[in-house]
Amino acid sequence: MQADLSLIDRILVPVDFAQAEGEEVSFTVDDIGIHVSEASLRAVRWAVAIARGAGPSCRLRLFHATPALDLNTVYAGPAGTTLPSAAIQEIHERANRFAVAVLEHIARDIAEDVDVECAARPGRPVDAILAEAVRFAPDLIVLAASGRSRVARFFLGSTADRIIRRAECPVLVIPAEGRP
Repeated sequence: MQADLSLIDRILVPVDFAQAEGEEVSFTVDDIGIHVSEASLRAVRWAVAIARGAGPSCRLRLFHATPALDLNTVYAGPAGTTLPSAAIQEIHERANRFAVAVLEHIARDIAEDVDVECAARPGRPVDAILAEAVRFAPDLIVLAASGRSRVARFFLGSTADRIIRRAECPVLVIPAEGRP
């Protein structure tokens, strides 16, 4: 049986990245080296291939969850003094602009002939991804497995496991290692 890719109009691809250490630089944005895991890049490549097969109307959204700052836990200055909400908002906006710039680099390198949107929002990865899925209403979520050991997944769970259980659309999980 062959899958009918014409059923797919929207694909959401969560992308995980962190500030690069040593020679792990994948992209440089504003003179900051960023490392994107090979598993995340593989997930993007798979999503691009699916989008190409689905046709020119298929939209791909690359998404990154930036760390959320909570008014109750972020302190600046004497004990008990919280950051003003405007300062936290500015931090979120800067993080989102930076994350979108990284995602745009990925899109230019991997998905130049596909309709790609880039978005970032603050929050815990599972919650942010599921909220983005509600906003974007994808027909498919393509995400990378974490590559953590079975023991770590047992104690911590995994983002992929939680997304699979809670998403309202099919989820394709790309293994941390394997074929491109």
